[in-house]
Amino acid sequence: MVITRHFIDKNWTLEKRVLSFVNVLPPHNGPALAKEIHRVCNIYDINDKVCSVTVDNATANDVCIAILKKDHTLHSNLVLDGKLFHVRCCAHIINLLVRDGLKEIEHIVEVVRERVKYIFGLENRLRSFNEYRVNLKLHSNKLVLDNNTRWNSTYVMLQTAYTYRDCFTKYGQDDEAFERYVPNTVEWSLVHEKRIDDVMLAFKHVFDQYGIIYGDPKGKGPDSYNSYLKKPPSSTIGKRKFDDFMMKLQTQGKKNNDLELYFDEACYPNLTNFDALAWLRGNEGKYNVLSRMTNDILSIPITSVASESTFPAGGRIIDKKSLDEKGHH
Repeated sequence: MVITRHFIDKNWTLEKRVLSFVNVLPPHNGPALAKEIHRVCNIYDINDKVCSVTVDNATANDVCIAILKKDHTLHSNLVLDGKLFHVRCCAHIINLLVRDGLKEIEHIVEVVRERVKYIFGLENRLRSFNEYRVNLKLHSNKLVLDNNTRWNSTYVMLQTAYTYRDCFTKYGQDDEAFERYVPNTVEWSLVHEKRIDDVMLAFKHVFDQYGIIYGDPKGKGPDSYNSYLKKPPSSTIGKRKFDDFMMKLQTQGKKNNDLELYFDEACYPNLTNFDALAWLRGNEGKYNVLSRMTNDILSIPITSVASESTFPAGGRIIDKKSLDEKGHH
C-alpha cells in the first residue's frame, strides 16, 4: 500500500511526497485500510491537514473513506462538509469504461491478437514476417502484442496490425497453418472503421451523461467559495487581513466578491504552455479567498497513478515473447 501526499507549496508549486510504502497484511478490508492511513497521518501529524483522499473505485475503499471521513470531521473543517473528501481515481474509472467499450469490438480484437501471437510464437516466424515488412517498405512501429494490464496497448496492437495487413497476407501465402487465420477484408475494415466508431459512440454517451449529472462548473463555484469564507484563517495576522477583506466585500456589495470577479475575467487563449499555478501566484492578492480555495482544490490528484507508479506491475509481466532463447528454462 502506497500513501502519497500532494500539496501546493508557498511558491505555488505542485509537490508530491511518498509518505508510506508498506505491505498491509490481510484482510484488505475498509477498517484495515483506514487504520493504516490513520497511522501514517498520525506519524506526520497531518490529521487536520487532509483535504481529500484519492483511491480506486472499490467497495473496501468506500468503507475506508467513510471511516476516515467521520474521524477527520472531528479534527478539521473539511471543504463543503467533506463532499470533496472521497475522490475516486479517474484513471480507474476510465479503465472500466474502456474495457466495456472494447467489448463492442471483442471479436475483431481476438482475431488480431491470435494472429499476432502466432507470429511471435517462434523466432523464425517473426524473422520471416519482418522480411516481408522490409520488402513491402513498411517502416512503421514494430508489431505489438497487447498487454491485458494496459488497455491502450490494445489500440496500438490494432493500429500496427492494420498497417501491416499486407504482410499478414503475404506471410499467409507461404505458411499454410497461418493462411486460414489471416483476417479477411471485412475484418480489416472492422479494425479500421465501423466497430471503432461503435466504441467512440459508447464513450460519447457515457461522457454526455457525465455532463448532465455534474453540469456547469460555475454552478459549483459559489458553494465551494462560501465554504472557504467560513473557514478560519491559520494565524492572527491572517485573521486581521481576512477581516479587512470581508469588510471590503461588504462595502463593495455581493456582485464584487473575488469569485464573481474571476468569472468575469476574459478567457485566456488555449495555450499549451499556460501555467495555471503561476497565474494564481501572480493574482493571489487580487483573489484572496479564491486563491486559498484553489490552493486546496488544485492539489487534489484525480488519479492514484502517482502512488501506483511507485511499483508498477505492467512492465514486470513475463510471457514467452519477452524471453530470448537463452532465457528459456
